[in-house]
Amino acid sequence: MLKRNTSKRSFDDTSTLKMPHLSNRDVKGMPEYRFEVIPFNLTNHGASRNYYFYTVKKRFQKGANRLATNLYHVMRTIKGKDDADCNEAEKQQKFARRVVLMCDNYAENKNNYIFAYGADLVFRLWFDEVEILFGEVGHTHNGNDAVHWVHNDIVGNYESVTLMDYIHFWIPLGM
Repeated sequence: MLKRNTSKRSFDDTSTLKMPHLSNRDVKGMPEYRFEVIPFNLTNHGASRNYYFYTVKKRFQKGANRLATNLYHVMRTIKGKDDADCNEAEKQQKFARRVVLMCDNYAENKNNYIFAYGADLVFRLWFDEVEILFGEVGHTHNGNDAVHWVHNDIVGNYESVTLMDYIHFWIPLGM
C-alpha cells in the first residue's frame, strides 16, 4: 500500500498500430502501406486513469525526450488542476510530495535524461522525492500489459479507418 503522500505512475509502449485497421489479422489484398502510430500508455495508479499517447512512426523518434514530454504533460495536468475540479484521489495526488515512476528495463527509461527529468520535478517543487523503479532484467512487463491487451485485442476487433475511429471504441470501455 502506498503512503498517502505518494503518487504512482507506470508506462510502456505497445506494438505499432496501422490505419486503416480492419481486424487483428492482415486482410488479403489490402495494401501493405498504412498510416502507422506507436501507442504509449501511461497509467496513473492513484487515480485509476490510463492515458494513451500516439506518436507517428518514423516521423518522431522514440526515446527519452518523448518519454519525458509525455510524463511532463500528465504531471502538469495533475499538479495544475483546479482544486474544485479534483476528486479525493486527485487532491491527494496533487499535494503528494513523493512520486514513484515504474519503468521497464528498456534503454529509453535508463539514461541521464530520465534522471534529469526526476531532478526537474523536484526543482519545480512538484515533489520532494522522486523514486524510479526498474523491473527485473529480461522482464519488461510492469502491469501495463493488461491495458495493452484491451487496447490491442479487444478494441482491435473493431474496424477502424482512422485513429479517431479506433479511439471511439475505448469510450464504452471507460478508458
